[in-house]
Amino acid sequence: MIRTLTFSLVLMSTFTACNQKSSSDTVATKVILQDISVTEAAQLHSKGYVYIDLRTPREIANDGMIESAIAIDYRSADFEQQISKLPKSDKYIAYCASGGRSSMSLATFSKYKLEAYNMLGGYRAWKKTK
Repeated sequence: MIRTLTFSLVLMSTFTACNQKSSSDTVATKVILQDISVTEAAQLHSKGYVYIDLRTPREIANDGMIESAIAIDYRSADFEQQISKLPKSDKYIAYCASGGRSSMSLATFSKYKLEAYNMLGGYRAWKKTK
């Protein structure tokens, strides 16, 4: 009983703390970061969203890439700098070979206030639909 009550109090205080807004929360910045399917990615791309290919140059040379995608190697020393230079007015669909690197890259997109989506399954999943 005491354990349940203690857990409930901790849980309630966590929710209360999460619901409090700081002054920085009042700034209207729309940063969307989420996972989407290949089909959803294609629909967004048809609306002007930009594909960002995060694979290495070798991977791209061996496997190809989505037409019109911008190649930014996730493993390059200047990865973050390249992301920081992307126009904030554009919206992005990040992908890599299978979705791991692109999922991790969303933190960098967020840091620079860029709207970005992770294409689940990456280039491999995209290629299966073609």
